[in-house]
Amino acid sequence: MAEYNKDLIFAKISQTFPNEEAEKIFSILNNSSERNEERTQLAILKLSEDNLEELQRLLEIAKADWRDVLAWAESPEEMKNDTWKMDADEVKKIRERDRQQYLN
Repeated sequence: MAEYNKDLIFAKISQTFPNEEAEKIFSILNNSSERNEERTQLAILKLSEDNLEELQRLLEIAKADWRDVLAWAESPEEMKNDTWKMDADEVKKIRERDRQQYLN
């Protein structure tokens, strides 16, 4: 599992928002979120895809239930499929693909 820390947050900010000041995005993340956990912030950054409006929308969603943004960011394929109907081996493969995309 990745180590979630401030350095990783800033690296992801620079990657996700290359045309914005990193401190500005970091401030938005910290001032707008009730749950300032780094893992949730990374999920929000990943999903926002260089879109400040989307970043704000995801922050609002995370205030209501931070687990939603984690699921969307960390398990996108699994969230799109009815895995409860699938063979256990196929579910395992989906989870492996989701894990790899997240690490990338």
